[in-house]
Amino acid sequence: MGFASTVTADRTRDGIRVAVDAGERDQYLIGRDGETLAALQHVVARMLRARSPEDAIPRVEVDVAGFRDRRVESLREMARELMEEVRESGTEASTEPLSAIERRIVHLEVAEVGAFTSVSVGDGLFKRVIIRRDEDKRAG
Repeated sequence: MGFASTVTADRTRDGIRVAVDAGERDQYLIGRDGETLAALQHVVARMLRARSPEDAIPRVEVDVAGFRDRRVESLREMARELMEEVRESGTEASTEPLSAIERRIVHLEVAEVGAFTSVSVGDGLFKRVIIRRDEDKRAG
């Protein structure tokens, strides 16, 4: 893209985590709502797949300036707030449209609490997560 950045890669329990720091230009790599970052991660993963044997392909996560970590925490907090809303109102609650990775984070947070269930609904880019009380385990 024509600007300097620092790139580090570390092995994680799940694969490889690539951290990029471009200073004041981080926002160009993150993009609107992380869209550019998601595309960058996709390209890096495709490059690795092209050079690795099928059974040796690691999971790759690319992060810029800690954006992904902040987004994960934001999604977890949103899930907790929606569960509290469901607990208080007794009706289901819905997220805004989320990517598959973001929906997975919400589903995992809901599963961790255990008194609620979650399901993805919608098509394509417009999938949301619906959170409901688990009928078998009444939320207190």
